[in-house]
Amino acid sequence: MAAKEAKLVSMERTAKEKTAAQKRMDAAISDSGPDYPYGLTINLGKDELKKLGIDDLPAVGDEFHIMAVAKVTRVHQSASEQGDDSRGVELQITDMSTMHEGEENEGDEGPEAEGSETRFGRAAKRLYAKKG
Repeated sequence: MAAKEAKLVSMERTAKEKTAAQKRMDAAISDSGPDYPYGLTINLGKDELKKLGIDDLPAVGDEFHIMAVAKVTRVHQSASEQGDDSRGVELQITDMSTMHEGEENEGDEGPEAEGSETRFGRAAKRLYAKKG
């Protein structure tokens, strides 16, 4: 019995397949769209994780506080025969507050001032307030 010869098959998409894929993408974008604007995602690779002291990868859905609240949306880890390894975490910023350098003490009369609240304190309250 002769060995069966492997036949190469073109994987190029047909016009019909391209149209169907585009319709699926258009429907997904119009129906759900991204929840957060472009640019509010942080990617931490293995070097950044090491610098931050993160040895164990978090679970998707965990939250990190970085003067903002960020949700873990992707965790990846891989290795290759060449010994290269890759690991990383993707964080989606969900809530944040900003304060220009130097503003943290504006309006601060010191810790003894009864009823006073610093701009930093107000920002921290907004940042850490429970969502309702």
